[in-house]
Amino acid sequence: MNKLIFFASGLAIGAFVGWYFTKDRYEKMAQEEIESVKETFSKREKNRKEKEMEKKTYEKIINDRGYSGNRSSNDISHEEIAEDEETVKKPYTIPPEEFGEIDGYSLISYTYYANGILADDINDPVGDILNTVGEDFADGFGEYAADAVYIRNEAKHCDYEILRVLDTWSE
Repeated sequence: MNKLIFFASGLAIGAFVGWYFTKDRYEKMAQEEIESVKETFSKREKNRKEKEMEKKTYEKIINDRGYSGNRSSNDISHEEIAEDEETVKKPYTIPPEEFGEIDGYSLISYTYYANGILADDINDPVGDILNTVGEDFADGFGEYAADAVYIRNEAKHCDYEILRVLDTWSE
């Protein structure tokens, strides 16, 4: 009978010691998993708040500039569109020292003849003056130089040098 008591006691003590040591190990593992989940959700919440703040910032910019999400394309007049495009893309006069200053812009030289013809470097008339140098380019003569005007066209990424000559253009 003593053997049975010793066996049962050994079994109980072994079970208790095993439980005690594995309990600590699994508690540590569980705690690590809990911390990992907390960190993940914390990052998600932080990202959500950042996106929300970014959205509010964009909404503020839209409202400050007078744009409205309620306005459809049918509500915008053709005059408003043309006015916006004109202010953004209209060629303008620049000082000679700014000519060729922007990387990636093409440099083009034209000749303006006394009879009002604007010609390119191979002496062919320029067809689309309005969209290249603007219809009022000749007003720029004398602003910086008597016989030269420099025009920047941001829409075409070009700088134009227009030199005025006293000769007339002839075919």
